[in-house]
Amino acid sequence: MQEEVKSLRTDFPGTCALEIYGRSEWGRPLYALRIGDSSRGKNVLFQGAIHGREYITARLLLALGRQWLTKQRPKAMCLHILPMTNPDGVVLCQQGRPHWKANARSVDLNRNFPAGWKTLPRTAAPAAKGYKGPFPCSEEESAALALYTLRFPFWATVSYHASGSVIYWEYGQKQPVNALSKELALSVVRATGYPLAGATGLDAGGYKDWAIEALEIPSLTIEVGRGRAPFLDHEFEEILQRNRHVPDAVARWMHSR
Repeated sequence: MQEEVKSLRTDFPGTCALEIYGRSEWGRPLYALRIGDSSRGKNVLFQGAIHGREYITARLLLALGRQWLTKQRPKAMCLHILPMTNPDGVVLCQQGRPHWKANARSVDLNRNFPAGWKTLPRTAAPAAKGYKGPFPCSEEESAALALYTLRFPFWATVSYHASGSVIYWEYGQKQPVNALSKELALSVVRATGYPLAGATGLDAGGYKDWAIEALEIPSLTIEVGRGRAPFLDHEFEEILQRNRHVPDAVARWMHSR
């Protein structure tokens, strides 16, 4: 992942900016690629691998970024790609804990955001998945992602997860942001063929949830693949092919607003 983000910056100088926007609990860099002019374009954020075992989403986002860089892109859109939100969790997964989702402190980063955080079980203890942490954004990684989101006037956020091959688009009752999220989701449905899924009783504490509730940013979670993560290498090509038009779908939706 580190080699590829640096390669993208080298291969597309002046077009692709690379930033370290924070550090993980164990000190690993958290990378953000920016493609386009963030001061002039409509900003959209794509982030992946917030769960360790879902690291195929980092590979997917970097492939989508390279694809976006090699084509004629809408000048009115600035694409922010944060490929690996949880590098420590990825390492733990790859080095012998294959179903690890949490970060190095055993906190599930996608249960560590303020939206509905208090409604999540207090009794959950640090674990490979599900533990919400001692307080919202208690972790280096979730705090860094929140601060990055606050730096730019984002029109939309897209979080990639695995698995299920569905799109989640709503949180709470706030309007018109949920209606806009559904419009965005329908555009992505047409690009991927993934069906929509509504909110469930388990929804809370996620990055998408916080972006919708606190910042009123239309936001999606796209679940890729089937079965249980982590996925094998041979499954990547199908996932890439189904998602290759997602940035274009987001761009069309933003152009229509």
